[in-house]
Amino acid sequence: MKKEKGFTLIELVIVIVILGILAATGLSKFMDVTEEAKNASVEGTASGFAAGVMMVRGQWEAKGRPQTYSVNTTFYDGTWLQLTTPTRDQRENKGLMPGYPMEAGKPTQKSGSTSVTPADALSASSCLNIWYGMLQNAPKASTDFNELKSSSSDYKYYVAYQGSSDSSDTGSSSSNPAQSIPTDYPQHCVYYMLSSLNRNESGEYMNPCTGGKCDTSKYKSFSYYPANGTVRTHIHNAESAGN
Repeated sequence: MKKEKGFTLIELVIVIVILGILAATGLSKFMDVTEEAKNASVEGTASGFAAGVMMVRGQWEAKGRPQTYSVNTTFYDGTWLQLTTPTRDQRENKGLMPGYPMEAGKPTQKSGSTSVTPADALSASSCLNIWYGMLQNAPKASTDFNELKSSSSDYKYYVAYQGSSDSSDTGSSSSNPAQSIPTDYPQHCVYYMLSSLNRNESGEYMNPCTGGKCDTSKYKSFSYYPANGTVRTHIHNAESAGN
């Protein structure tokens, strides 16, 4: 009877090492593909948002710059939008441009203010309303981070308001690339891809905005500046975000 010969210990070790190398290589490539997909998703969403902003401004101009109770307004894709409404001084001396989305909904009565600016009208709530007003089939988003902490939630974006200039905001522009942000009106919205945020030991997402400052030097996000319609994307891979 012929005796069958099996693998030696050395041969088994070699096979295990080779399988480990192949698995590590495959996982690395899979992670690269995942990062690229996330990057493309954020860039596509930011581009669609920027296109919406430009279309709103163009539609408002084409209709003869209509106003409702002295507020620049337009009806875009089924939604009434309130637009930046600067005074002459704000426009000519402070760089605030008219006709960019500031809030959803039509004004119901005249306010005491003669202008609608990011400094006095922008908030996290209005940033969320702009999000749904600009994007068709917009990914589900929220301004309440407590709703977003669990990785099992079906939210895709965290919406935040930044009330001051952001020194970390060096992203590429999806609109108005030649324009800088007016120093008198740095207020802006930040839209974070939820799955790009850091997690704590319990697996919950960690808020990228602390102490009134939103960090765009990490994660995947884009910012919208109503002062002149600029949209800037911020793409950082998981390694630089500390994931």
